[in-house]
Amino acid sequence: MSAQQPVKQIRVSPEARRKLEEIFEMFDRDHDEVLNYKELNNLQIATSGSPIETAAQFAFICQLLDQNPMRGINFAGLARVYLDSALPFDADLDTDHKKLFNKDAASDSASSGSETK
Repeated sequence: MSAQQPVKQIRVSPEARRKLEEIFEMFDRDHDEVLNYKELNNLQIATSGSPIETAAQFAFICQLLDQNPMRGINFAGLARVYLDSALPFDADLDTDHKKLFNKDAASDSASSGSETK
């Protein structure tokens, strides 16, 4: 067994955990419990509008998160993206969750409000 640096533990509130799970499940298209380059890139584009430019950039992100770039970023890694203030990411969990999930809620309420009885 090789000695590894311990992964930083982050406290996650139940509400933050729910939001993280919803985001993770939305983008883990192959259901292998990691976000590979394509899946994380889709999340990046959906939330910020800009892609992860290269596989080398993805590998660097994985390295920062103590993740294997050949596998991808697991749930704990994604939680660190959003919640670990020591990392150089500007991701905001609440903002990204609203971008991803409130579109449907807004269009549903708009369409239900336009119905006349």
